[in-house]
Amino acid sequence: MAIVSVDFRFGDVWKVTNFVQKENPQIREIADKIDQEVGDNIDTRVEAIARYVGLKFRYPLNLHGATASEAELKRFKRTPRSWIWKAFRDYTWLFPAETDTCRWGICIDTANLFTSIARALDIPAKVSLGPVYRTQDDQLLGYHAWSRLTYKGLDHIAETTIHGTDRILIPTQDLYGKKLDVYYVEEAWFDENEYHDNQIGEGGLAALEKHRQYYVGLRKRAKKKRKDHPEYEEDKIHAIREAVKKYYRKQKK
Repeated sequence: MAIVSVDFRFGDVWKVTNFVQKENPQIREIADKIDQEVGDNIDTRVEAIARYVGLKFRYPLNLHGATASEAELKRFKRTPRSWIWKAFRDYTWLFPAETDTCRWGICIDTANLFTSIARALDIPAKVSLGPVYRTQDDQLLGYHAWSRLTYKGLDHIAETTIHGTDRILIPTQDLYGKKLDVYYVEEAWFDENEYHDNQIGEGGLAALEKHRQYYVGLRKRAKKKRKDHPEYEEDKIHAIREAVKKYYRKQKK
């Protein structure tokens, strides 16, 4: 499939594959440190990446409880209060090194970071996009992004929006197969070389455009009362977090 281009920055256009950056010096430095600490075993490397992303990063929410996906860029300061050039966008992606620098990121940002570090360590990984549903009644909770890779010989998901814990690795067959209280539907995936969309829309942007439109609309919906809008982003994150916690508790029994 042809690699699509996206305008998820400040007017500059990038290939979606440009957001997985295994050769970036900052990403290479993280990968080299992990390699020195845990060696070349794939499973211990995956666990180290899970610790790094799960424990060091946070998910940005605005005062209304919606994902803070907006960004503003200012360049060329004219006076203490004015700039020659400014750009505001209601939906943006960070590059992996930017996410690592600020230690904040929406789901796609931390998924891109996790995948970039994994691929820098020669671990086959990819970024996946799609909707999240509540298993009990198939209620749509929101659109989402995650990392996918092999761990302990099985295909796993790295749920990079669960912060404060390294328990973010779940077998793909369980999360896609409705064995948790939430389930994911993969509509697209990419790495630094390829992009695949399972539901191609105009220009091949079906999954990417749905993802963008969801987050832009979320800010508007969040201004209304919570009880009228169960698809609030923080509710999605809470549902995912609780489902993964419950899953890990069951694994201990």
